[in-house]
Amino acid sequence: MYDVAEVVRLTGFSDEIRKSLTRYYAGLPDAGRIEAHRLQTSLARRHSGKKNSGTEAEFFHAMLLLALHQMSVAENSKPLHRKGGQVINEAQRIREIRIIGDHRRKPAIVKQQVQENLELISRMRDRGVSWREITGKQFNR
Repeated sequence: MYDVAEVVRLTGFSDEIRKSLTRYYAGLPDAGRIEAHRLQTSLARRHSGKKNSGTEAEFFHAMLLLALHQMSVAENSKPLHRKGGQVINEAQRIREIRIIGDHRRKPAIVKQQVQENLELISRMRDRGVSWREITGKQFNR
């Protein structure tokens, strides 16, 4: 059995915050998750003295939660400005990871159907058929 009290001792996070961070992790693209585990490894090295024997799983889970919390705070924080207006912000890098990540667009099925039937649609429009009628006949909506 897992010792949730150990995770709470290491992080100080309530059950609600831990669940929120888990949802945050689920929403990250692969690059963001890899970044979270990179931070987890760094935190684990830094806090290795706090690890109790027999609770390695809880320790590494706590470090992942701390890493996710750092990422979440950094992403939602206001940027720091340097002289000359240059913005320094970890949040910008995390946002870029999230945006560039695995978010694939839904395929444009209607666009593909229009492209495939462009000649037929053009002929129908030349004969005075409305777009609504074409849509109803061609795409069976």
